[in-house]
Amino acid sequence: MASFAETKAVMDEVGTLFQVDAEDHENVAAIAKTQSETRAFVAERTENMKEIIKNFAAKAKTAEAEAMSMDEVRAEEERVAALERARATVLSDISAQTEQARALESNLAQLQDETLSLQEKQAAVAAEKKDVHPKIRNALSLYANISNISWDFNSDSIKGHVATPSGETVKPFSLNAHKHSMFFITNYLWDMLE
Repeated sequence: MASFAETKAVMDEVGTLFQVDAEDHENVAAIAKTQSETRAFVAERTENMKEIIKNFAAKAKTAEAEAMSMDEVRAEEERVAALERARATVLSDISAQTEQARALESNLAQLQDETLSLQEKQAAVAAEKKDVHPKIRNALSLYANISNISWDFNSDSIKGHVATPSGETVKPFSLNAHKHSMFFITNYLWDMLE
């Protein structure tokens, strides 16, 4: 066992240790105040963080409600792809139509050249016709006077009449060109002239 002196020394030492002086008391009070302020600050920050998280959660829900679902996104992507395909088709059609327009312009130029050529030929034929027409008219008039045949040009068949040189007798004729040969028709008319 310990002696009294040893016990007293230990007790004095414990007393010294547990002596509270004013400085320690101030330090403990400052620590307690700091701890209280820290707890208040943490509580305030916690409330602020809760409010911020609550606001972000509300914004996230709003954004999520406004945001398109994956199906809507896929549908939108498909619509955009379809529009791109349609655009490519339209551009291709425009290119083809441009080529077709160029070909038509080339054909038009050729046709205009041909038209000019045909107009020149037509003018030449008309000029030749003016020269030939009076000659043919005179030849037909001479033939009619010599043969005494008057033709009915309004008929579908070979039709007319033959007059005798004295003009006393008129012989009508009507022949079907499909039923009779040209040889027969010629001989028939010659026979009527005699």
